[in-house]
Amino acid sequence: SSDEERPRKVMLSRRGRLASITDDGDTCKNLKNSPVTSHVTPPAQRVQFILGEDADDATLESHPLFSEMEELVRVDGDVLEWRETARWVKFEEDVEEGGNRWSKPHVATLSLHSLFELRSFILNGTVMLDVEAYTLDQLADLVLDNMVNTNVLTLEFRDQVKEVLLQRHRHQHERRKENNMSRLPIIRSLTEI
Repeated sequence: SSDEERPRKVMLSRRGRLASITDDGDTCKNLKNSPVTSHVTPPAQRVQFILGEDADDATLESHPLFSEMEELVRVDGDVLEWRETARWVKFEEDVEEGGNRWSKPHVATLSLHSLFELRSFILNGTVMLDVEAYTLDQLADLVLDNMVNTNVLTLEFRDQVKEVLLQRHRHQHERRKENNMSRLPIIRSLTEI
């Protein structure tokens, strides 16, 4: 029949979740009242579907992702260094005021404007996945070569940008040393005050 030859479509529910297709080709339309909870597609599988990847492919294995945000700051006059200011493992963590510890993990919120900016950067910026680099120096060379080849960066400024990218990276758990002494937090009890 014509129904068997026609490709099946995956229907979207009101909440935007992909409704799974049962073995007989029916969609689970009422997910809330369904006694079978296995019909709700997990988020990772939905992303694979959107990207057109085969979820059953054994070569595709998802890994946990760690990312961090660093800001370039000037310390001790003219010295520049990258400081870790936020990180994402599963949730977002920010450096609290004073820079001594991480905030509690929380779900990050983004404005619509920020999402549009992100989309623009991904579409128009330098995005390189699956590059083979074993040092930050190699990674910087690959990124800068790509930026020069796509006319995002002129060859004239390549070395200066590389120098900035390779400035010291200081993570939250690292303390600066002054006069060979580690900086310890000042702790005072109420009786001392």
